[in-house]
Amino acid sequence: MAQIIYYAAFIANIALIFGSIFFLFQSISAVEVIASLLLMVAPLTSMLALYTGPDLEERRLQRMLNKIRIKKELQSYKKQG
Repeated sequence: MAQIIYYAAFIANIALIFGSIFFLFQSISAVEVIASLLLMVAPLTSMLALYTGPDLEERRLQRMLNKIRIKKELQSYKKQG
């Protein structure tokens, strides 16, 4: 399920980039060119974050480690109290 969301996000970002490129070619004034280029910033940074971010297995392992650490801290508090 996570892979479906991952690929759907990439496809949506690519569609946004193509849409902003379409607006870029249809623009007449410099303001429209700048606006269409600014439209590309959000999908590009989103794709960069998706590509360079941690993968699903890494996130699951991190959550497991956090749970283990919390359980150890709770055991140490129980022993103290």
